[in-house]
Amino acid sequence: MPEGATDFEKTNLFGKFSFVTGNEKWTQLDGTFAGQTQLSEAEAFQPDLVAWNHPLDMHFATTTLDGWPKFCIEVWHEDRYGRNELAGYGVTYVPTSPGEHELECVIWKPQGSLSERIFNYFFDTTSHLDHTDVAYTTGDRFDLITESVGSVHLRIEVLQRGFRNRGVEFKSPPGALA
Repeated sequence: MPEGATDFEKTNLFGKFSFVTGNEKWTQLDGTFAGQTQLSEAEAFQPDLVAWNHPLDMHFATTTLDGWPKFCIEVWHEDRYGRNELAGYGVTYVPTSPGEHELECVIWKPQGSLSERIFNYFFDTTSHLDHTDVAYTTGDRFDLITESVGSVHLRIEVLQRGFRNRGVEFKSPPGALA
């Protein structure tokens, strides 16, 4: 579940999310694999937290460990005129070990060229990617010049079935909530 966002310059935020797998051997059987959180604003008693608490439930089937699912999110800001502006992108792998996990997904945005940064400064806009799949493909991201803009906090419960029967065992890392 995306619990919320912290450390963003602007606070009127919502997230567009999806779960992406690395190959066709992962099948999405049931659940919400893409969606959007509600628009939320930081409260006076927690000025750094934009709370979403958006529930998710999905079910995958696979015949391989390659292409493990990733949680991908775009964070958007709504300005006082109701216009939506991209705040940044984030991606994190779904944990491989069973149990409850608290994750921090760092959100980043491309810096853009010098002329784009000057334009963004004067017109209060943000550089964005022409093709968003670059944000979620490991190799292509290394060519980007980016800056961190905040974090999205996730609480994920991972349940697994049938792996042990096939000789695959996952162990929880030290300090995990499971």
